[in-house]
Amino acid sequence: MYPGSSLGEQLQLVLPQTRVFKTLNTMMFKARTDPRSLVTPPTAFLSGNDPSAKVSVRALLDELGWPEAWGLDLGDISTARGAEKVFLFLPYLARILGFVPFALSVAH
Repeated sequence: MYPGSSLGEQLQLVLPQTRVFKTLNTMMFKARTDPRSLVTPPTAFLSGNDPSAKVSVRALLDELGWPEAWGLDLGDISTARGAEKVFLFLPYLARILGFVPFALSVAH
């Protein structure tokens, strides 16, 4: 929808004083609030420009049950481009898996 950009970048551009952050958009919504219900630890991708916002978001993720080790900081808000593109893949997974909690995981 935003060639060469992302919604996160566009929001940061028009709201320069706002601490825009992108995370939890690469999974079925139920996994966002109960990541430990999944068999395989999921990955929460993190994108944002403001270091203090990253600390705040990590604290919120911790409250939702996301261990810090399950987060992967991709860098500044421009990295939201990748996560937003992955979101386009999720409806296909939902069609095959059904309306069950699922998320992507980076194995290394």
